[in-house]
Amino acid sequence: MKDVSQYTPWIVAIGALSLLIIWLFVRGARRRAAKATRVVTRMGGNFGRALVATVVIGGMQWLVLAHTTDPRTWAAVLGFPALFAAAQLVRMFASTHEVAAKSKGGHR
Repeated sequence: MKDVSQYTPWIVAIGALSLLIIWLFVRGARRRAAKATRVVTRMGGNFGRALVATVVIGGMQWLVLAHTTDPRTWAAVLGFPALFAAAQLVRMFASTHEVAAKSKGGHR
């Protein structure tokens, strides 16, 4: 087994690259939300983006976990994506819109 300190520059580089990708993704999402003029109805596009994100995140996790045994590194590599996933789930299930009540006549 090789010394963990040998992989430290690579782990730092992967971490910095991950933060850059997340920052670019959030920045792009904010811009798209601000300029949104239509609703995306194609689930195929969303599924493709989700699949690519899953492969990138899973690949980076596998790469880091395969080359280190430090529990702090494992916690960071597994914890940050879990934190973002949990935040997204909380936003998804926290309903902030009001449902319009039906009028007495039965028409909207």
